[in-house]
Amino acid sequence: MNYFFKLNKYNKNVYSQTGEDGIIEYLIKTSKETIYSNSVEFGGHDGVTNSNTYNLYINHNFNSLIIEADKSRFDLSADNYFDKSRFNAINKFINIKGKDSIDDILELNNLFNKEEIGIMSIDIDSTDYHVFKNLNCKPQIIIIEFNNAIPGYIEYNDPEEEVYLRCSAKAIQNLGFIKGYKTVCCTVLNCILIKDNCFNPRYHPDLPVEFLLDYDGMHKTNDLLFTIIHSQMYTTYPISTKPLNNLDKFYFKFSRFLMSALKIRKEKFIKPSELIKKKLEESKLFIN
Repeated sequence: MNYFFKLNKYNKNVYSQTGEDGIIEYLIKTSKETIYSNSVEFGGHDGVTNSNTYNLYINHNFNSLIIEADKSRFDLSADNYFDKSRFNAINKFINIKGKDSIDDILELNNLFNKEEIGIMSIDIDSTDYHVFKNLNCKPQIIIIEFNNAIPGYIEYNDPEEEVYLRCSAKAIQNLGFIKGYKTVCCTVLNCILIKDNCFNPRYHPDLPVEFLLDYDGMHKTNDLLFTIIHSQMYTTYPISTKPLNNLDKFYFKFSRFLMSALKIRKEKFIKPSELIKKKLEESKLFIN
């Protein structure tokens, strides 16, 4: 029997940013299968700041693998892990597939078998969706970032060749279905998925992702859903969930001109390519 409830009531930050630590602890306790005490996080930053796995290492005796492309952040991570028998860090830029893909990099890990990953956190602010899509190993719980400016009912992901708006929560949920996962929670920033054989209907919701979004958290952080969609790392032309009238179009064109002329925005506004335009059209999103 499935209940209409959300796991966000278990939000708790020990080291995480938007409540992931508490939700992960809850899922470990309520999983149908025992969760392996092995975690992987990328990008791992310094291993602690906004980490979704450091709490597991420091308080729950997990083995921890950190993968970080930035050398300065990578160098900091070793100082934060006192028990080197349970810690490994790899300084690599992650590719979507092939050489230096996650599965390829995991072969360098000497802490645990890549088929025995309990928790994996994917946060690279770009090709997260396609990294998950091409992942061959099967972590029991996956935390993956999405663009929370895209409404929950819209399925959108960038094409593999480009980064523009990244992906929506709906796209992650639907990809999870294909790969054998259920999305059981969304924090302000991340979707949290659990492997089908670990899913416990007594304790885990089985709902469309638009019901799982943490709207209360978005209000508190002023990160609300807008009709106009933006992306965290890329300044784009306004994209909307419906066609804008001429007055709105003029407003956005004029505001873009002012922001550029007055140097309020240092980034250039990026026009969508033909490939991106096609993906937006497929998702029923409109360019303005």
